Amino acid sequence: FWLKSLAKHPIAAMRFLAPTLCAVLALDDGEVTKEGHNTKQVGPSKHYKELEYETLKKFAYSDKDAVIVFYGDTCKFCQEIHPQQEKAASKILKKSENVRFGRIDLWREGEAKLYNKFPEFQNGGIPKAYFVKSSDHTVYQIPHGDIGWGDKGAKNLYKWIKENTAFPDDFKSKKEKRTKSKEAVEEL
Repeated sequence: FWLKSLAKHPIAAMRFLAPTLCAVLALDDGEVTKEGHNTKQVGPSKHYKELEYETLKKFAYSDKDAVIVFYGDTCKFCQEIHPQQEKAASKILKKSENVRFGRIDLWREGEAKLYNKFPEFQNGGIPKAYFVKSSDHTVYQIPHGDIGWGDKGAKNLYKWIKENTAFPDDFKSKKEKRTKSKEAVEEL
């Protein structure tokens, strides 16, 4: 009965099966507990503030652009992209004080609770990342290919944020900034 029901309602089926499928696929070849959990962890972050549901709204909707990564601490894929995300954040923070980075462990906090409180962050499984532009508080899901995968992961994430920030002047080269200030002086 339930298989026929899921076949008739594929979106409901995905919502039902996706968390389980992600959990199974995310297990690493390393040690696994008797409950079936990966024992490796994403670990601490130098540049991403650890968020909880109570702090998410204040963090996301402020006077600074916000990058928010949704992850599971024992998720194999989250562990793989974490170093690239750290590298991108480091590079961005050297250029701009107007972008902040946060992350929330969905497996610890619970997906259902998040989606009830923040439906704007509902699309996709983990890992996923969202960008909240401070100028109008528009929420963008960062394309999956740009959140830190592979050797160019940090470069792709940096480029995406640079192209979408409310503070594009922060990312201009010194030469571009000198040219702009020179033009401003000439206008006077």
